[in-house]
Amino acid sequence: MSSSSLSSFEKTPKAIAVYIQSLENQFNLFERTQFKNVHAWKLVRTTVQETLGQGLKIHGRKQPAGKQKWFSVFTAIFFIVRDFLFRNPFLTLGTYHDVVLPHRRQIAGEDIHSKHVLSSDENKQRRRLILYDDWRGQQYDSAKTMSFVWGIAKIYGMLCRLLRGKSDIFSDVAGQIFTQTGMRIHLDKMTRQKAAEFRVKKAFYNLLFRIKKIETVYLVVAYGKEPVIAAAQDLGIETIELQHGLINDFHLGYAFPEQHCIPYFPDKLWLFGQFWADTTPLPKACSYDVIGSEHMRGVVAAYEQITQSKTPKSILFCSQGTIAAELFPIARDLATLLPTYTICYRLHPGEDPDAYNIHLKGMPDNIRLSYGSNENTYELMARSEYNAGVYSTTIWEGTALHCKTIVVALPGHEAAEGLIQKKQAFLANNAAEIAENIHDIPSPADSSYFYA
Repeated sequence: MSSSSLSSFEKTPKAIAVYIQSLENQFNLFERTQFKNVHAWKLVRTTVQETLGQGLKIHGRKQPAGKQKWFSVFTAIFFIVRDFLFRNPFLTLGTYHDVVLPHRRQIAGEDIHSKHVLSSDENKQRRRLILYDDWRGQQYDSAKTMSFVWGIAKIYGMLCRLLRGKSDIFSDVAGQIFTQTGMRIHLDKMTRQKAAEFRVKKAFYNLLFRIKKIETVYLVVAYGKEPVIAAAQDLGIETIELQHGLINDFHLGYAFPEQHCIPYFPDKLWLFGQFWADTTPLPKACSYDVIGSEHMRGVVAAYEQITQSKTPKSILFCSQGTIAAELFPIARDLATLLPTYTICYRLHPGEDPDAYNIHLKGMPDNIRLSYGSNENTYELMARSEYNAGVYSTTIWEGTALHCKTIVVALPGHEAAEGLIQKKQAFLANNAAEIAENIHDIPSPADSSYFYA
């Protein structure tokens, strides 16, 4: 597909991934983009995927709601100074066995993905440093941050971005992308900035890990944390990523077909279930363990009684900011087609409910919006007979709560191909198809393949 253009096949997230992988093969990007001991392409791979997806209007921004927090320069300076003085990992006493970099989104004050590492009896004898790379997001009060390193790296990266000079290979790749898609991506500037930031961050993480005598690094969402991984691996420290959501053959944070040795990738993945390894071409040098999901085991146990007495004719739609503009009208139309059913449209935590005001006029009485912390998504799934979405993690989580699963054929639904092929979900193009087949949608057979 090296000579293919995006205009020659369907524009979907999967097609974008395949297109980028074809560029990698054509230009040998992993081998030919090492400059000053930095593998530059690995640093921008997922950014290029997201930029193409947004520019070609395959999907919107991750969460386009107004709830996103954009910090001013002065706010950033405040947090950098505060964290340097009071949350600086270099100023902590003693040494640690492990470093844990949790997810930035918490539920009930905890990161559900790293909770079992932080709280297990086996790990209570080990000193763990909870660390964030900057001040943003929801964080543990006891955590330390590298905010001042983030600030230094950002300034240095922006200065390097301004430097003149071009890399022939990135100019060629950017030129081909422009010719085939009409999108101009400034790969030279992007990689110069990312590589400069990488060098600064890696140096500080290397120093921190040596001073604190770290033995293991646990990460949630490892892509974007390449400096952490590189510093640890240079020191022979094992790096383990804890699965936090979907991984598949077109998530370029994880999918590396035909690539034997990928730089700055964790040594090991801890996966929810065997399904994720079977459907994702992980780097051949990366090992994995199926450990299940402690969080989902707790969810299933907590809502077992509710799950056994589901509300008949109830349909839950779980939204995502990237496809909300297309998904909500389908839910609204379905409410009209199935007046005896109740439909709940659950917003993603990053979405702004005010953005839906324009859609609420004339809405059928049997559909409602759900958002915020007044309701629990898992309880909604446990109560619902049907669970609908596109590629949200809730599609798979719903199988563990015995929901009949509906996958809506919007951009990104290819992530659920495994579910559909195994007859554990129904694929629908529109509200009419859901209504016509509502009585034939299968009940989930066995969710242990997804959540051991």
